[in-house]
Amino acid sequence: MRPTVRLAAAVFLGLLAAACGRKGSIRPPLILVPQPAENFRVSQRGELIVLEWSNPTSYIDGTPLAGIGAVEIWTADRAAEIPAGARLLKALVGNDLAGLRAGRAAGAPTLLYAFVPEGKDRVGKTLALALRIRDARKNRLSEFSPAAALTYALVPRPPLDLNISLAENRVGLRWAAPVANIDGSAPAVLKGYNIYRAEAGRAPLRLNARPFPERAFDDTDFDFGKTYTYIVRALATDTEPYAESADSPVAVVTPKDVYPPAVPAGLTAAVGGNVITLLWDAGRESDLAGYRVWRRPAGQGEFKLLTEHLIGENTYSDAAAAPGLRYDYAVSAVDKAGNESARSAAVSEILKEPRP
Repeated sequence: MRPTVRLAAAVFLGLLAAACGRKGSIRPPLILVPQPAENFRVSQRGELIVLEWSNPTSYIDGTPLAGIGAVEIWTADRAAEIPAGARLLKALVGNDLAGLRAGRAAGAPTLLYAFVPEGKDRVGKTLALALRIRDARKNRLSEFSPAAALTYALVPRPPLDLNISLAENRVGLRWAAPVANIDGSAPAVLKGYNIYRAEAGRAPLRLNARPFPERAFDDTDFDFGKTYTYIVRALATDTEPYAESADSPVAVVTPKDVYPPAVPAGLTAAVGGNVITLLWDAGRESDLAGYRVWRRPAGQGEFKLLTEHLIGENTYSDAAAAPGLRYDYAVSAVDKAGNESARSAAVSEILKEPRP
């Protein structure tokens, strides 16, 4: 090779080496593993330990997860021992994985799995748990979810005799307190109650923000025509995660609106020109649909409906009144379910005969 060619080659190789040096060392390729399980929490319900979580939908680089092959449940005596000292408790695969129930935690849809811990002397022992997700395509495991721990408690038996009563503005629940704990000991360890309500196809939601101390609860946030399922659980602890009893008997109800609006009040009548104008106090019902106006010759017979359609306003002008004839007027209120109030107290008015 000629000297000039060798020099050019050397310069090129030097520049190439310098450029490579600026890029830094070569890194190993990113191994795609699933994102960890989310919203993981642990609670006790009767004898059962209940796990709730949300499955990931992507790998750690954000690409969609090809599928979930297993959910591994890991345990330790203390949360600080996870992951280093964690032991595999169970791998949910196949039918176990397909049979996970839907739940709700922290406001997000979740999955539920429950099991009875091993050993007879469980009361007072702490159990820490965490999850790992295995993908279905390459069998790769996620990192551990944040650990959750609880101390197994002696819980009461479920509340008894859950009954429902209905009123216009509430669904009333009443129940009997448990008298013993799940091991038969008495009296029941009782810190209050949690009340749950479920709608068709939805997981139960707790209605009370804190442990409820009474054996009677009024649900005032409901819609007529919807079907609701209620359960109550007794509490052995008053801080979260609550140690709850198993479910009380189920109570199901579909409240129906059979309650008419209030009778219109304050009806007055006044003559203006060739019409008699009526005015009354506006109803306050949230489901008020309108009003009906009734009329009859003063003191004669039954009232007859004067308005073909419901009136949206709390006033009406009768332009069909005959001069010289006194009339009685009354008003009734109608709600959106078609319930009608009784008629208001009647008022009387007359259009004077026109002067010749």
